[in-house]
Amino acid sequence: MIRYRYSQQLTPPAPFVYVSVRCVATGSLASSLPAQIDTAADRTVLPNRLVENLALAEDGRALFQGFAGEIVELPLYLVEIRIQDFRPLLVRAALGAA
Repeated sequence: MIRYRYSQQLTPPAPFVYVSVRCVATGSLASSLPAQIDTAADRTVLPNRLVENLALAEDGRALFQGFAGEIVELPLYLVEIRIQDFRPLLVRAALGAA
């Protein structure tokens, strides 16, 4: 069984796993990427540098509202995300901060 420790680089410490992200359209792959697990999140967010590295094509847009109440429209990207040997998930992820 694979075990992960909380990342001590954040305050408070947070759970991370390593994932692979694959572009559905081209098959380009980025693997062994640290990904924060947020059990309260309702969206998956990708950093800009990953979107650029995989040359992901926009697959729509969606409105998001932050804690301050500001509403922003962000691009979405269709990707396949895999954690270790689990079956990959097809996800429409939003563009996040670097």
